[in-house]
Amino acid sequence: WVRAIGGTMFLAGFIIMIVNVWKTIANAPASAPDRVAAAKIAASHGHETRHRKLEGATVAFTVLTVLAILVGSVIEIVPTLMAHTYVAANNRAVPYTPLELAGRDVYVREGCYTCHSQMIRPMVSEKLRYGDPSTLEDSMYDRPFQWGSKRTGPDLARVGGKYPDLWHLRHMDDPREVVAGSIMPAYSWLLKNKTDFASLSKKFAVMQSLGVPYNDLQVQFAGEEAMHQAEKIAAGLEEQGAPKKLADKEIVALIAYLQRLGNAPNAATQKQAGGGQ
Repeated sequence: WVRAIGGTMFLAGFIIMIVNVWKTIANAPASAPDRVAAAKIAASHGHETRHRKLEGATVAFTVLTVLAILVGSVIEIVPTLMAHTYVAANNRAVPYTPLELAGRDVYVREGCYTCHSQMIRPMVSEKLRYGDPSTLEDSMYDRPFQWGSKRTGPDLARVGGKYPDLWHLRHMDDPREVVAGSIMPAYSWLLKNKTDFASLSKKFAVMQSLGVPYNDLQVQFAGEEAMHQAEKIAAGLEEQGAPKKLADKEIVALIAYLQRLGNAPNAATQKQAGGGQ
């Protein structure tokens, strides 16, 4: 009912706009001399407001409009570009592996963000359903972030580790097989399309230029590292009853990305485990 009322109000506003445009055109003076005369009459009656004068000052109006847009843009963009300055070094998440980055590109390409947000708000109901609230370090290396603007399906910020790899494969192939009544479309082509491992070095180089702390060796051997991780995931899927020879398929890259969400190791835990970037 809320959606119905809101939609009715939106439609009513659209209709009013059309009527307004039509009446403006219908009542406009037909010729240029008539328009000049009408403007003089309005001015003589004091109808020319300050805003009307501002609209007539083309340069000033343009400059003020651009400034108004820039203020909002700067407020939104600058904090995301400076995210690393707000997170302590030991708490910073380890950047995506090559395979996870490839899976993230599949996620974005297929428009998953239009139905699934990745931002759990600090509310009791949110935490009970989706897990701990999102933190800055969760998405500090996302270019761009996947916070989303609506939820048709569950929030995925902490989906990593919630389900086994085979569940994700079956869910993408036929959502109704694992979630009765799901309205999510099937993405069965992900089990057939191949991951472009050759392009991963270039993608890593771009991420490196955008401030993600990849070193040159990681950039150089991104494709090989991705294939190694994909083979491990595919072997695990095969043990669970999935089809064979899935290592080079996009579904494996997407599974790697989904299992990473909410499970990102930070710099401190990586040092304790003896790992290195």
